Amino acid sequence: MSDYGCGMKYLFINGRFPQYSQTFVHDQIKAVKYNGDAEVAVFARSLAPFRFEQSAPECAGGLLYAKPYDLKMLSRIVRGVLKHPIRAAYLAQLRLRKKIHLQTVWLGVQLGWEPDVAVTHFGNNLAVGVQLKKYVFPTMKNVVVFHGHDVSSYVQKNGWKTYQDAARYIDCAVCVNRIWADELRCNTEINDVRTIYLGTKIDNVPRRRNGDGDTFSILFVGRFVEKKGFDVLYSAVKSAAAGSGRPIRVHCVGDGPQFKSCKARAKKDGLAENFIFYGSKQKSFVRQLMAECDLLVAPSRTAQDGDSEGLPVVLMEAMVAGIPIVSTFHSGIPELIAHGEGGVLVPQGDTGKLREAIEYAIRNPDMMEHMARAARAHVVVAHDEKIQTRVFVEALREC
Repeated sequence: MSDYGCGMKYLFINGRFPQYSQTFVHDQIKAVKYNGDAEVAVFARSLAPFRFEQSAPECAGGLLYAKPYDLKMLSRIVRGVLKHPIRAAYLAQLRLRKKIHLQTVWLGVQLGWEPDVAVTHFGNNLAVGVQLKKYVFPTMKNVVVFHGHDVSSYVQKNGWKTYQDAARYIDCAVCVNRIWADELRCNTEINDVRTIYLGTKIDNVPRRRNGDGDTFSILFVGRFVEKKGFDVLYSAVKSAAAGSGRPIRVHCVGDGPQFKSCKARAKKDGLAENFIFYGSKQKSFVRQLMAECDLLVAPSRTAQDGDSEGLPVVLMEAMVAGIPIVSTFHSGIPELIAHGEGGVLVPQGDTGKLREAIEYAIRNPDMMEHMARAARAHVVVAHDEKIQTRVFVEALREC
């Protein structure tokens, strides 16, 4: 279908934008912008510090933001006040009465037209879109996309009241896995709750092992935060390496608050050669490691504050790359990987079971490669980013 836009006006609302980890937002924007005559604006509660045009050129000219306060933002606000003085006065009055956030004021003033559809990514950002619909654009359809922490740690800390109060102003809630969709249906009165999986780019690049038959190479990709479970992987590999006749090396890609302490721990334990820490890297670097390593391990788990995964895109990318996978029975991961068919899943947070799974992968390379081929076949059918983006945009049109 080539008329995604159909002359409609779309507003995308985000926390921080752009972010390389949220390429799915860019894909959706491109789908509505370049496959029809739609008009698109992107609002960020805070603007990323690098140049916008370099990271998301499809949005150039349509970016609005609340922070930082710079000349570009201030000039846009002045133009908005001059162009829509009644709306600006109304927004100021709502703000004085503490009915709306200041961020909603900045968006309402800067926005040059009335949106047909607003799309908010991550439920904890929904206040701006809800306030716009409630007070400013009542005919606007409001769509909120829930990904992970917004239905896990956010709810554990704040409860369901925010979402319950906002339910009447949400026309459609989209969840990236069935678990979150069920949670929303059970705990809110949002009428239309859907599961639409994220997708990834499908290519035909063949897998190329690096030929190192002596060392078993494991790849870990993710932020160094509790829910990613690196400490579980570390303990499992440390234990497996001690009893294995084959050296194990873990290639660690990512950054985060625990990065330095994890690197220091490996050095202190004399495992600096077993754990190679690269920091954040581009996708091309990660894809090269996926082609060369023996196994990708994603030991995701629920953090103490309740933070959980949605559906990790890195697993989809690994499935496309054809690298065998060991992961956990966590959140939406079993919806993506069938245990024993597309990879090996173990209980989250279980160091012993994770060690056993890694040892199984070392002993049974042919079986792991067989599962990797099955995983690729599944992701090609169920998680092609072009197909999933089309499903998402068609859901917006149905509003």
